[in-house]
Amino acid sequence: MAWGELVRWNADRGFGFVKSDFPVQEDVFVHSVILRRAGIEPTVGTHLEFETEMHKGQPRVKSVRRLKTWRDLADTDD
Repeated sequence: MAWGELVRWNADRGFGFVKSDFPVQEDVFVHSVILRRAGIEPTVGTHLEFETEMHKGQPRVKSVRRLKTWRDLADTDD
């Protein structure tokens, strides 16, 4: 599994790129279907844990889950 952040999103075309924090690698393509399947609203800045696969010689996200951050905890009213 890798960790990273959604850094670019093209809503019109339904895809974006995740910047991997660990392990460090080139930005990884992610399609809206993968995010929807995980119940994630694509928003730049969302932190993710993801697995990749190679597709036509390039890495792409094949499964993903949203990671909670300190910002998320600060936004709750608990």
